[in-house]
Amino acid sequence: MVSSEQYRKELESKHWSPEEIDQAVRVFEEAQKKPITHAMFNQIVYFLALFLSLVGNFAVSVMLIPFIVLAEGKFLYPGLFIIALAFGGLFDLIVYDLEKITEAPRFKQGLFLFAISLINIYLITQLSAYFTEIVGMEKPLTVPLITSLCYVAGFMIPHLYTRRSKILEGVVAKPSI
Repeated sequence: MVSSEQYRKELESKHWSPEEIDQAVRVFEEAQKKPITHAMFNQIVYFLALFLSLVGNFAVSVMLIPFIVLAEGKFLYPGLFIIALAFGGLFDLIVYDLEKITEAPRFKQGLFLFAISLINIYLITQLSAYFTEIVGMEKPLTVPLITSLCYVAGFMIPHLYTRRSKILEGVVAKPSI
């Protein structure tokens, strides 16, 4: 936990004006005094937002079933990729915002998003196969592996893009002394 004095020194090192520093320290100290119920309530709100996003994502994914069943490869994969980009961007935005909040619970965002995309595309492809069977279509179902790879890649690109600096920091060699 950062103390008020450490916070003040940090702001001074960033060349803030004394008035701005005093106001920021005052707000910081008031935030430190808030009851534990606020922090617990905030965590409940974070998880509720994440849960509602999951439910909404799966509900909207059900609408992809006719698209997967009826679209041909040259339209299916680019369309699915764009839809996955949109879903991935939504979830990355939520997870990225949760990262910024100090009281938010910590978890492996990349694994979480990857698992969501795998579960989502699995449900979509299984329901698509079931729908094709019920309707009695004679059109062969698309290749589930290619469909899955296309969706997962599109879903993960926003996460990888927003974390690109962290990824590159681990790859770039550190100078030797």
